[in-house]
Amino acid sequence: MITDTTDKALDACKHLYADNPGLIRYKRGALKIPVGFAQNEVYPNWLKAFIGEEELAKIRAFGRFRVTASRLDRPSFRLVAITRAIFRHLHGKDFITLGQSEYAHKIAGLSQVFLEPAQRQSLSEALQTFEASAAASPFILARRIAGELHYDGGYISPIPVLPGERVGGNFQSDLNLNPDPGEASTTLTLLTRHFETKPMLFRHYGKRFIQPSRKIPVTTF
Repeated sequence: MITDTTDKALDACKHLYADNPGLIRYKRGALKIPVGFAQNEVYPNWLKAFIGEEELAKIRAFGRFRVTASRLDRPSFRLVAITRAIFRHLHGKDFITLGQSEYAHKIAGLSQVFLEPAQRQSLSEALQTFEASAAASPFILARRIAGELHYDGGYISPIPVLPGERVGGNFQSDLNLNPDPGEASTTLTLLTRHFETKPMLFRHYGKRFIQPSRKIPVTTF
């Protein structure tokens, strides 16, 4: 929306996935040896389809723009950290069931970091930050930025928590409630998941959410 390329992005998405035969890419020939996941190629190509030099200039002019990622702090424990992160991510999909402690900045081996595409010197480096924020291993491989490996930001928490942000209070769905400004997040999170028991706008542990009016059928392959 910031780069005014929504239609271009959606058209590129339909084209790329229509041409994609399946989740796994196989080596050409009779053996059909699997060589990787299609998403590792499709996602970067999708970003390039609607984010160019002109669009990056719009992002820079917009103001501070950040994406969240999970940085690997201990390379020797990569497999353990990512395995744990994947299970945590699957558990966190229904984040309404999570307790306050689940909104974390860090889990064993990974730390939440915020990357700023507009501060990168080149378009390719800026695109790397977007790719890193969606690098859900093994479907999209980790991206190396400033010498360190970065993965999907959702591995740390289903909802990004800004450093120093206070997360307090219990779940509340009363839209007329006037919370203490110091206790509530200034962030409005757009959800892709629909919770039938919740209103369109609601709060959970002081964080504000807006959800779609009905379930959205999503298939990626």
